[in-house]
Formats: sequence, structure tokens, C-alpha cells
Amino acid sequence: MDGTLVLQETAKLPFSDTPYIALSYCWGGKDPARTLRSNYQNRARGMSIAMLPRTYRQAIYLARQLGIHHIWIDALCIVQDDNEDWQRESSRMAEIYSGAYIVFVAAAAADVEGGLDPSADLKDWHYLTKHQVKAGSMWHGHIKSGGSRRDV
Repeated sequence: MDGTLVLQETAKLPFSDTPYIALSYCWGGKDPARTLRSNYQNRARGMSIAMLPRTYRQAIYLARQLGIHHIWIDALCIVQDDNEDWQRESSRMAEIYSGAYIVFVAAAAADVEGGLDPSADLKDWHYLTKHQVKAGSMWHGHIKSGGSRRDV
């Protein structure tokens, strides 16, 4: 997937008016995409989506397909080695997940590289339309991959 992802401070966004996707996933293994004090400024200027773990790339792809321009991923949005930021932001996680337009849950993957569906290839996913999504409700969706359906 081409493109750049830019880290934005949530305090500068009107989240009540800004639809966003939240991602829940199993960290597992090594996650080179964590935001740290040492890379925060670079992340605020942009990071290559192609360099992110598979689960992140797939969530970003689906968010774009739905026309949603913001995504919340804990490892990227919380400065992991800043105890003050971690305490403040982690205490808001219930608010963040409940306020999301959609929460993608990568429950079947063993780690961050497993993807939303570990057996599916991103390039085989067909378009997921916005009308299939109901904001604020429990939703179990499917994405067509090749000839079969995959859970999201």
C-alpha cells in the first residue's frame, strides 16, 4: 500500500465531529511501528504506510475504502516510552473505542503481522461500501476475498 500516515494530536482534532476507525489487535512479537519520544517528531511529519505491520496496513486500507480519514492505533497514537502520555491516553481507551465510527478487531491473528484476516491477501479484498456499516452499533462484517467470505 502506498502513501503516508501522519500522526496528529487528538487534542487538535474535534473528535466529536471527526469520524475515525479504532483498531484492536494482538501486539505479540516485535512491533517496529511504536511511537517513541525519539521518533515522535518524524511521525508527526509522516510515516510510510508500506513500512507498517500488516494489521495496520489492512486497517488503513479498509478505513480509506470507507472514506474515513482518521485511524486510532494505540502503538502509534500513544507515546510508548512516555509514562505521562501513556497514563493519560490509556485511561481514555474506553472513550476512544466507544467513540469510534467502527472498531476493527484482529482477533484471529497471533501478532501484529497477522492482519485482520491472517489467511487473506489485501490485494484480493473487494470494495467494502459505507452503507454496509452502522455507526454506534455492533456490526459483524464480511469482506470477500477470492471466492470466499472473511470475517472482520
